[in-house]
Amino acid sequence: MTSRFANGRGNGKTYAGAVKDDNRDGFENDSELFEKLHAPLYTEVLHLAKANRNVFVKGQNWIRLIWTYTSAYISFLWTTWTRTFIAAYSGHFGDIANFFGVFIFATGASIVLWVLLIWCILAHSPVLVYAFKSYGHMTGDNRSLVNALYDMFQLTEDQAKAGKNALSQPPPDGPFSPEHPRTFDLDAAKLLLQFASLMYERTSEATHDAIRKTRASHTFWHTIKRTSSHAAFHLTHPGGLLGAVLGDPEAEKVKKEFKNNHQDGVITDFIDRWHIKYAPVSELNSVSSAFSALFWDPNSNWIVVAFKGTSPTEYDEWVSDFTYLLEEAGHQINGFSKVHRGFLQRMFPSTSESNGARKPYDTIADAVRLVSADLLTRLPGDTKVNVWFTGHSLGCATATLAYSKAIVDDEGLGLKGRVVVRDAYLFAAPICCDVPSVQAFNTRMLKHPDQPKTMWRITNRSDAVATLLPAFGDAKSSLMSPDCIFMFCHLGVEVKMESHPNKNKILGNLFDVGTPVKITSSVDEKSLSVLYKKGSGLSQAVLWWQDLPLVGRLVQHGTTFYWDQLERVGPGECVWIQQAM
Repeated sequence: MTSRFANGRGNGKTYAGAVKDDNRDGFENDSELFEKLHAPLYTEVLHLAKANRNVFVKGQNWIRLIWTYTSAYISFLWTTWTRTFIAAYSGHFGDIANFFGVFIFATGASIVLWVLLIWCILAHSPVLVYAFKSYGHMTGDNRSLVNALYDMFQLTEDQAKAGKNALSQPPPDGPFSPEHPRTFDLDAAKLLLQFASLMYERTSEATHDAIRKTRASHTFWHTIKRTSSHAAFHLTHPGGLLGAVLGDPEAEKVKKEFKNNHQDGVITDFIDRWHIKYAPVSELNSVSSAFSALFWDPNSNWIVVAFKGTSPTEYDEWVSDFTYLLEEAGHQINGFSKVHRGFLQRMFPSTSESNGARKPYDTIADAVRLVSADLLTRLPGDTKVNVWFTGHSLGCATATLAYSKAIVDDEGLGLKGRVVVRDAYLFAAPICCDVPSVQAFNTRMLKHPDQPKTMWRITNRSDAVATLLPAFGDAKSSLMSPDCIFMFCHLGVEVKMESHPNKNKILGNLFDVGTPVKITSSVDEKSLSVLYKKGSGLSQAVLWWQDLPLVGRLVQHGTTFYWDQLERVGPGECVWIQQAM
């Protein structure tokens, strides 16, 4: 059976760095490559099935769903408040500000998650589910709730070509200087936002079906206890565990759930016209729809590692977002100190929460190596494969950790010298770590000035996720203790988007304030001038929602509004603003 992920081989057109013929010396055909990429996913499903996690069954009784979500909320309350009281009793909070701050955070998170619990339960009610489906049929599409407001997947052929060309360019030659400023490529940003937004079109249905079929196998519970304890098996036989545990006939049924996932088909339908390929590569230690995927052009030299953000109606993902307590991450990301626990467990789960011996990051890194090795068989000997990272919202958080790992591991994502980690373009990035982690990240990013790269955090206006939470650690000077809970930090450099001809604003501490930053585009000025005025084409009545008090900051977080504002951004010099205290 040929996976539908393997369709759309391209139309023979070539772009920068491409070759004209599509013959392979690596994998004999696309099916072989995609089967290799799928294999670790099968092992993840196996261990998600073994873990005691509730999965939603399509058509499931709504009352049972209420209990599933309520149980997740109770578990959050127990974990958060138990740790809070133990730490308070042990005197681990230090000064009085931090002591009260922790209780304020715990209270705020508990209240917000309670409101989200009600919302998620109502969103899955038969009445609202029917109403949303009817709306999708009425409008002629069935996009996800995140992308339902407007069809933003209208990248023109010229824009797609410009974006792919930007991603294929070689790394900057030498360190940046006033004559060679840091470059934010608008064409690359637009294509990457399309990828980040497309990730929302995949839900958790196929994963849940695969988990249920695995649990239903008569050999599963007996065999998994004997086989899964051997870590070496996972490392030497990625994907082989599924057949060993279930037997080949049962294993094929589980694999079929992924190969014929219609939600992945929705994504490929969009990208086929751009002649780009796509494959999911990790479920990120989750039974929700959070996942990571690769996008690449088989006729060029780039790969994009994309991460899905929070689905508004999936309560498990909200719980991850609000599991804010910091956890040691130095054993996973060299030099780091503490990071947001909910994000860390997605990418680097602890042994007790892991999907097996392999972490999601290991699976993602192996997928990059497979695709880059395949591309290199058709590229000239001195051509490098560029690896870019992107995500929106929660997808930014997981992308941040994966990008950081790739950076501090001396870019160990493929053949050294031929596979290069480039920039990350992250949209609506939340806070994720402490001050020492930022220092470790910045040190590594600046360690090799002849290989400059940047983590760009793109923000739409006053988006609540990107700007509302306390991030006093971003300031270079603060009266608070580095251990204070209010000293959360962002990584990278923030780009606050402005409409042309206004200059876009820059802040962050990755490089010195005043460092020249320039936004560039290869699209002609005439085409850009049309976009400056109309943006994505959203009506003023819809855009007006962004101006509402408080609610507007939540609305500004949506992918549609990010796309509208990005379309209005023009090339030119950026201006630095002072870091908020």
